[in-house]
Amino acid sequence: MKTTMKAVLALTGLAAGAALADGAAATVCTFESAEDGWSGGTLTAAAPAAPANGYAVTDATHGQVLAIDGTATSSIGATGNALVDILFQVSIPEVAPALPSGEYFAIAVATDGSLVAFTNSTAEAVTIDADTHSKGEWIRVTTLFDYTNNRCQVALNGELACGGAWLPIAATSLSGIAVSGTTTIDDVVVQSAASTVYDKYASVKAADGAAATVPSDVVDASGTAVNIPVNYFSVNKIGQSNVNSTISNSSLTYAQAYQAGVAPTDGATFAIAKAETASDGRIVLTFPGSWPADSYKVLSGSAPDTLFNTKATPRKDGANNKVTLPLPTDGVRYYKVTR
Repeated sequence: MKTTMKAVLALTGLAAGAALADGAAATVCTFESAEDGWSGGTLTAAAPAAPANGYAVTDATHGQVLAIDGTATSSIGATGNALVDILFQVSIPEVAPALPSGEYFAIAVATDGSLVAFTNSTAEAVTIDADTHSKGEWIRVTTLFDYTNNRCQVALNGELACGGAWLPIAATSLSGIAVSGTTTIDDVVVQSAASTVYDKYASVKAADGAAATVPSDVVDASGTAVNIPVNYFSVNKIGQSNVNSTISNSSLTYAQAYQAGVAPTDGATFAIAKAETASDGRIVLTFPGSWPADSYKVLSGSAPDTLFNTKATPRKDGANNKVTLPLPTDGVRYYKVTR
């Protein structure tokens, strides 16, 4: 095994581990003082480099890792859809990797330093990152397993791989993890996931399994202080100390922008979470935000640079807003929501 595969992260059919209910605290492995339920690896003093979107476990010391030369396994399990986060170190193999026998999903380093994925539903490797990675580089791999729909979605260092495409899998649950080859891992987080939508902030955890956040001066509608996930700052290249600072060319602070769901680059543009067709044929846009309905401007047009104000009043729908618009009759239509 170690001569043919030098870094293979695989989900296995080992004996089921402790199941987690949806919303339960995550299982967290930091390897700071023990193997945390893993077998086949060696605790080693080392400081892994933080990936672009930060460590998965933010308050760990990060002075010790699990070194592997062969195969290390863990029977960490999860019920329902599962989110798996793992930080691993690149080692370039001498021959092409393959899906290990008896396993339904694996991510591996190819001979050219690119990253590939295997599933038991596909005959060949799928390239998930064509960039050439160097030996010793640390990569944070986050995978959402949607067993309900027999598929999975991968993110590397906080960014969706393959354009967010889903990979088919033939499996019903997560019952274990195996890492094969010559490599090193750290910050393993496994969480049962109620949602089938990947959230790049979902797996950021403290050592106790709680979400790692930064407090802010913003309060929600009930008067409760809003805590901002730490990855919001690292992904958007914002210092955590700027949480209450005002964004350039905007009246919002970064915390207010997070709460409202607007882009932190300008504090004005809202991310449209969903666009769908209603039963009556009209277009329904869903976007986050907690501002009064008359604070939003819905723009539309036949091209991105010809948008004009469309008269529409959003309505609240839980934590989101929805606006219903007539079905366009002049071909392709572009939409934008601003303040």
